Amino acid sequence: MARDDFSKPIIRELRERVASHCSNPDCRRKTAGPKSGGRGTIVLGEAAHIHAAAQGGPRYDAEMSPAERASIDNAIWLCRGCARRVDRDEAAYPATLLRQWKTRAEDLASDELDTRPPAHGDAQEQLVGALTGHTKRLLPSLIKNAHAASVETLERLDPRFHIESSHQGGVTRFRIEALETVPFRLSVPEERMAEWKRGVDAALQAGTPFEIDAAGFAVRGSTLLTHVFEGDDELEERKLTFTPHAMPARLKWSALTEATAVRRGFDDVTGSLAMGASQWTFRGEVWDGLAVLTIQMRHVAPPWNGNFSLRFDVDRWVGRDIRTLPYLDALIEFCLRTTPEEILDVELHVEGQRRAAMSSPFGTVAPANPQQNALLSYLGRAAEITRRLGVNVAMPKHAKVSQEDAEALGRVYDVAVAPDRMTAAHLACNPTCTLTATDHGANIRQLEGETEAIIIQVPTDLPSELRIFGQTVAVPPVRTTLHGLRPRVIDERTVFQTGDAVKVELEPTKDFWMAYEWPLGDTSLHK
Repeated sequence: MARDDFSKPIIRELRERVASHCSNPDCRRKTAGPKSGGRGTIVLGEAAHIHAAAQGGPRYDAEMSPAERASIDNAIWLCRGCARRVDRDEAAYPATLLRQWKTRAEDLASDELDTRPPAHGDAQEQLVGALTGHTKRLLPSLIKNAHAASVETLERLDPRFHIESSHQGGVTRFRIEALETVPFRLSVPEERMAEWKRGVDAALQAGTPFEIDAAGFAVRGSTLLTHVFEGDDELEERKLTFTPHAMPARLKWSALTEATAVRRGFDDVTGSLAMGASQWTFRGEVWDGLAVLTIQMRHVAPPWNGNFSLRFDVDRWVGRDIRTLPYLDALIEFCLRTTPEEILDVELHVEGQRRAAMSSPFGTVAPANPQQNALLSYLGRAAEITRRLGVNVAMPKHAKVSQEDAEALGRVYDVAVAPDRMTAAHLACNPTCTLTATDHGANIRQLEGETEAIIIQVPTDLPSELRIFGQTVAVPPVRTTLHGLRPRVIDERTVFQTGDAVKVELEPTKDFWMAYEWPLGDTSLHK
């Protein structure tokens, strides 16, 4: 089958745009340098395809054209070790992640233009600086060199493996990946055997990865693995992750209202499909990684027999203006506007071919999450109000909302989203009020004789301020104008005494309208 390979000019430009560094942010190996003898260069990197060049390859996208597959937009520059790794474990390295690597690598190459690279004497200079307190300017380079030295030492134990190191939150982590098939024997302590068997069984049966504390495990067949599992160094923890083979897949999902045949489609989800002996598991990121969708289904005939999970990470919004939270509307559409009776239709595609399809009521496969939905509802209303008022409120780290704050915001929201002018159709019932008779009912008799429609303006009962995620937001005074009302006294009495309470109903005429307005001018809350 023909491959949509990159041209030499594209390969050269791709390498130069990252200054010949591997685009993996945890690697960044230099991949090009001079040959001995004064002429020529050695290139140890590859122009890797983000979406495979041919059907059957990693992350293949059947909807791309040959020109798109062979374009620089579908290319990422990697060292040979990273290129093999991303193609052997598609689930761990989806296209969205590779594109993030590419953008970051190009940004780093741009930032490093016209800067001095670390020299051999920098480590000694930094040590002197640390002891004397003179300077800390080379600390980032020193940390990078320490990681590189650790990786080089470990890779020398067994060249069949590629190693990455990272340090975050006071913890150093090493990721070890085989560059070829490496046979070895793993011994599991007796007291951990039951946990191990459960994890392996779940991976083999359901296609789901599992992680286990590897303390006490023993490995034979690789000096490196023996060192990692049984070394004398004081590692805080040793964890082993078992990941079944997965293939790239695309999931299409929509909501169908059977009574009206109206269908609402959601964004396609690109992810990975792992097949187990008894069921398959699809996992993909939705809305640029804001949410993770997981679907598990058994290898049986319909109806639906599996699990559905959509989890979103609110921390991705922390610090953002709530008026412009990415994909908030999409989350509200899915979580709040779908009903349990609507049908969830799901289609799973692999290499452009439909492999599975299922339909089931939302209420049976995606039960409501009250706490999650309450936060989304509040966020949607708060975003609308702050947009109307032109106020910036940042999303907090731990979003908590009191019942009192939610109720106050709800009252303002009803005004904020009201139409500019409302007709009698917007009224649930005719307005009523109670008047106090004066001068032996003279004012009541005057109302009974009124034939012309009247205009009434009253203050709107809104709080003067709101608390939105701990921030005080001023609410301007708003009045309600009711135009085209005819009063009708609802009272069987014909004679009234001063002080009598009399109920009056206000009937809308054909010219009736109602609006929420500022006290000055004719500017409604809508701008």
